[in-house]
Formats: sequence, structure tokens, C-alpha cells
Amino acid sequence: MLVLGVALVVGLAVVAAVMVLLPRPETPSRVSSPPVASLAPDAHTPEDFARAACVRLRLGAQGIRADSSAETVRTELAAARALAAEAVRGDGRYAGLSGGVAALDEAVRRDQPDSAGVGLRIALAECDIAFR
Repeated sequence: MLVLGVALVVGLAVVAAVMVLLPRPETPSRVSSPPVASLAPDAHTPEDFARAACVRLRLGAQGIRADSSAETVRTELAAARALAAEAVRGDGRYAGLSGGVAALDEAVRRDQPDSAGVGLRIALAECDIAFR
């Protein structure tokens, strides 16, 4: 029994060492967004920022469907993320929108299509709920 326990510990140590030493695929860095004021110069209220975020989100979604360049899509999502964050700072009702956009942005950045689909559905649903 002791031998089996030692073998298990050694095996786990080897697996851990291999995982540490294996190269990991690099995740692209986050795309920075221009200042919020330049993204939506006429926005003053949380609702204004949320509407602008939804516009940018839909542009990003169109880019995904149209197979636009990753940089173009990521730029639109970064803008949507900044605008949604500004909206939620002023009104907590936009937390779902902000979270959905952030999840989508991260999933696209990490090339995780299933997670991106979930984030997109959540964010678009939040836009629909907010602006029926």
C-alpha cells in the first residue's frame, strides 16, 4: 500500500512538472479602447453609454458573422466593453450588459468560440431587455 501511495505521489509530481514546463499558447493582449468620451461624445447618462455599448456590440457581432479580421472585431468589442463599464458605473441595471460584453471580449481574445457564443447571447439579450 505504501508503494502504491509513493508511486501515486511521484506520478502526480511528474505530471505537475510536465505541465509547468510545457509551453502554453500565448493569449493575445487585450485591445485598448480610445477614451470613452471619444467613443460616445454625446453620451451623458448611463443609458446613453449603454446604448452606445449595444451599437458597438452589434458591430462586433456583425464582424464575427462576416468573418472580419480579428483585430477589427476585438477593437469593436473593446469599445463596447469600455462603454458598458461606464454605463454600469452610473447604473447597476447595466451589470448584465457589462458582464456579457466582458465575457464575450475575453472569449474572443482567448479564441474560445463556445464561451464567445454565450457571452454574445447574454449581452445581446441585455441590450434587448434594456431598449425594447
